[in-house]
Amino acid sequence: MRRARAHPARGGDHRKPHWRNAPRGVLRLGGPPLRASAGRADPDRDHRAHRAGRPRAGAGAGTGCRPQAAAVLRAPAGRRAHAGRLPAHRGRHPARRRGGHRPRPGRGVPLRHSRRADALRRDVRHRPPRRLRPAGGHGPVTSHPSSSAPLAVVTGGSGALGTAIRSRLAKDGWRLISTYRTRPPEPAPPAGHTTWVRFDTADDTSTGALREAVTAQPGRLHAVFACVGAPSGKRPVAETSLSEFAAVHEANTLSLVSTWHAVADRARRDSTTVLAVGSDAGQAARANNGPYSAAKAALEALVTTLAKEEHQHGVRVNLIAPSLIDSPLAAHVMALKGVTDPDEYFAQLPWGRPLALDEVAAACIEFATAAHWSYVTGQVYPLGALR
Repeated sequence: MRRARAHPARGGDHRKPHWRNAPRGVLRLGGPPLRASAGRADPDRDHRAHRAGRPRAGAGAGTGCRPQAAAVLRAPAGRRAHAGRLPAHRGRHPARRRGGHRPRPGRGVPLRHSRRADALRRDVRHRPPRRLRPAGGHGPVTSHPSSSAPLAVVTGGSGALGTAIRSRLAKDGWRLISTYRTRPPEPAPPAGHTTWVRFDTADDTSTGALREAVTAQPGRLHAVFACVGAPSGKRPVAETSLSEFAAVHEANTLSLVSTWHAVADRARRDSTTVLAVGSDAGQAARANNGPYSAAKAALEALVTTLAKEEHQHGVRVNLIAPSLIDSPLAAHVMALKGVTDPDEYFAQLPWGRPLALDEVAAACIEFATAAHWSYVTGQVYPLGALR
């Protein structure tokens, strides 16, 4: 057995008390080494006794008990200040045991390391749990909207599809700015989350009112849903007046231009997503539907143009093109076509039914707000089935 060398000045063991040699229950603290307190166990004496096979100070002879008292030591200067609990050594010298372990739950509270000189004073306190934020994207938010809740604009919010989109967003806690053309809808829960603005493409003052409403809202503008639209008279082009072409074009295409004039500054600042609601008629170009097909085709071209122009500002612009939707507007369109039996007409459609309002609204919100669609811009999403 190797014998410890004698310190030339002390005439004893050259080993000094060290924070790695501290017995069980010792806190490791930064600073110069301190001598053990009077009446406490001496690590040097314990180590020499351990090497000689004798029981340590404070333990019963031959009982194997560990000392109940412990010396509080400080690590040499220059080491990083930290606080932690040394593990108990079992049969081996603590200096030879590398690393440590955290106490299990219920067996002591581990101390958190802040890597600062005041680590002990700051970290031994019980800290409250951190607030958890919703995971990425735009997942569920609080049911009581506040200034931190996401903000969306829904033009044409008084229509059937606009109402379905508003209802879904309001249930998820969104703040909404919605537009109407003739009269505001009846207040209904959760109407307190919605700001109504009159909006008419032919009236420039309404564009200014929408701009002011968007500017007054705090927080980030996440999405704009352009749902304004109007059908044609379902007559051949030869029998359709220029005024009807102009009115349908204004409602379906120029409404997006007016909307963009109102929200452009805020959308560029907030990297907003814009989703326009088109129609499969923009590509199908059916007979007796010239004004509507032309307007929806122009809307697709406008969306692509906006996406290319606003890409540099982080704005995404896309279009969803659903087929026939089961709504009051669809009943009006079928009446213009001369359809007397809607059920028979629906039976000729793919899957024997039209699209439901709720599934179209869900698709609109998905494309505009889901994080996994954040790459896409300048695209047309067909929402229908092959014929």
